[in-house]
Amino acid sequence: YLYPFWEYMYKNIFQCNLALESFAGSPVYGTNPEFITGLMAEARFIRAYCYFELVKNFERLPLLTATLSPEDLQKVTSSSQEEVYSQIEADFAYAAHHLPDAYATVDLGRATRGAAWAFLSKAYLFHEKWALSKAYADSVIDHGPYALESTFGEIWDINNRNGIESIYEIQ
Repeated sequence: YLYPFWEYMYKNIFQCNLALESFAGSPVYGTNPEFITGLMAEARFIRAYCYFELVKNFERLPLLTATLSPEDLQKVTSSSQEEVYSQIEADFAYAAHHLPDAYATVDLGRATRGAAWAFLSKAYLFHEKWALSKAYADSVIDHGPYALESTFGEIWDINNRNGIESIYEIQ
């Protein structure tokens, strides 16, 4: 179980790093910087999510924030949990600042500001930064659009995908 988990998380991280490096040189950047900034926020959200899943399962892991050649990968060493959590927090904070509050129905499943706040709160919780965790959890609650389902059974109802309690669902 652990090898495919590790492999797929790092494949996602590589793709996010590649995208982040490519966005800066995109011809679209000059004509629509808000669009590119939004894509960068989504890439950083996904990278932070992957690192968060990894750091919860492994004490030390390589922290890669750029694409590397095979030769350079051979020289990579593991990073401390402190370094990894710092990157996770920075990526989720960037995402929270630049992502929209919601998307149109056709784009459901994309990361939103509320999802970034929720994961940032959870990362702070795991990193034992209690006050920051509470502050971002409060942001999720206070700014919506999330709430508790009126009927408990609706939480897992197949006809209630992306319900009001749903913060981030992969479609």
